[in-house]
Amino acid sequence: MLVESCTTPEAQAIPQERRSIGRGSGVSIPRSTARSAFSSGGSERRRNGDGVTFREWFVCRGRISRRTWWLRYALPILGLSVLAALADASLGYPLVTIAPDSGAVDYLSGPMSGLVSLLTLVPSISSTVARLHDRGHSAWWLLWFLLPLVGVIVLLVQNAFLRGDGGPNRYGPAPGAPAPLSFAG
Repeated sequence: MLVESCTTPEAQAIPQERRSIGRGSGVSIPRSTARSAFSSGGSERRRNGDGVTFREWFVCRGRISRRTWWLRYALPILGLSVLAALADASLGYPLVTIAPDSGAVDYLSGPMSGLVSLLTLVPSISSTVARLHDRGHSAWWLLWFLLPLVGVIVLLVQNAFLRGDGGPNRYGPAPGAPAPLSFAG
């Protein structure tokens, strides 16, 4: 629970042991709520800059910006997929096969690509939903994936190229906006 720095009786009743959210922000939270979900005992897990914990990367909630979607989800998952495809190719699994009679192209995956696909399935779905939430759309928009090619293009344009809602929407405040303040009582 966030507490605004002020001199109201409610704010004065809060213990002085706090951890500041940002430099000069004037907003602080009690030390007990500042600990990460993965903290053990009394030690606090520190994050540097825009770093995220594994849990935050694996299950994204609320809204995320285009920049966050590209830098924390799309590009890392794409990079892992390329590395897995190269690992499969080095193990002797063909990446592409072409049927001699029809000329159809089949994209195959080996065990490494399959493993990376399974491991990144939840982060890719959760980040896509969070990005759709930033645009004001529900998770039902994932059904666009059922339309071959058209659905992928629609969701790629929605997630990668269109700006999110500027202010708060039904899914929460805009990414990067300060969280609403409440007084502890």
